[in-house]
Amino acid sequence: MEGTFGSYITSPLFTFQIGPEKREFTVHSCPVSNLSSSLDSLMNGAMIEAKTRRVDWSDVDEDTFVRLCEYAYLHDYTPPSPHQMADCPVDLEGTQRVPIKKRKKSKKVSVGFGGWPVEAEPVPEPELGPEPEPELEPEPEKPQADEDELPYKEKSIWTRHLRDSFSRLTIDVPHNDKQVKDRFSSNPNRKDQDFTPVFLGHARLFVLADKYGIESLCQLVLSKVSQTLKVFTLYHQSVAGVIEFARFVYSETLRHAHGIGALRNLATSYIVSALGQLGDNQDFEKLLEEGGDFVADFWRAVWKADGACTS
Repeated sequence: MEGTFGSYITSPLFTFQIGPEKREFTVHSCPVSNLSSSLDSLMNGAMIEAKTRRVDWSDVDEDTFVRLCEYAYLHDYTPPSPHQMADCPVDLEGTQRVPIKKRKKSKKVSVGFGGWPVEAEPVPEPELGPEPEPELEPEPEKPQADEDELPYKEKSIWTRHLRDSFSRLTIDVPHNDKQVKDRFSSNPNRKDQDFTPVFLGHARLFVLADKYGIESLCQLVLSKVSQTLKVFTLYHQSVAGVIEFARFVYSETLRHAHGIGALRNLATSYIVSALGQLGDNQDFEKLLEEGGDFVADFWRAVWKADGACTS
């Protein structure tokens, strides 16, 4: 059968056992095995999984596997949606009320002898008094800062420099996925939304792609996370999602022999840029108290930015 899609749907089937319950997903092998040489060896090589046409991926959750398959076919994936916070009312700002049209009263027509309509006598119009003086419209109130948003505290000139550091971060995306990257547009978060599942969904997909050498998918994930964070507003109730994202990244990725890993660098760079808001936050302090690679990478990023500012 001709064409890429034809080769996909005629390729041999392969079964993945996904999640702790080992739910079976049977897919055509070609689109998935084409993602990397590691997956090709797993599914078509000399390994036992290739012979039995099945593999145990119980450490991969179902949503992440579905996104991997979506990328295999479409070179794109759908990020998770944010959750509605249970203890936060829905933010209805910006919604428009639909005006209710009043029904026009029908004019009554008098019927005379023989069924012919009789025109009603015209009612004289009331005399108009002097027009009232137009009332002055009150000046529009200046928009006030949201009380739920974390205030920015500038401690010194280098704190100001750190604030702009994340906006200068660039992510290289392969040519094949550049149009997908350009189409992706992340909406700013609201204070009643929990973005923890969004960040963790991206991160889990990156971990799987990195494990099997799917470099193009890794770069696409980095690009989407970067765009999401660049329009992300740090509210008091949304800090936990960012901290949990950083904690997951450092617990599920390995230290690189030469320099910091890409996803670690992304998470650390954002937190460094938000230091003016996170500096005295309890969740951030707990993350520092846990120690580990994050503290070392965080300090290197601060020191590097400080040096760039003062040089």
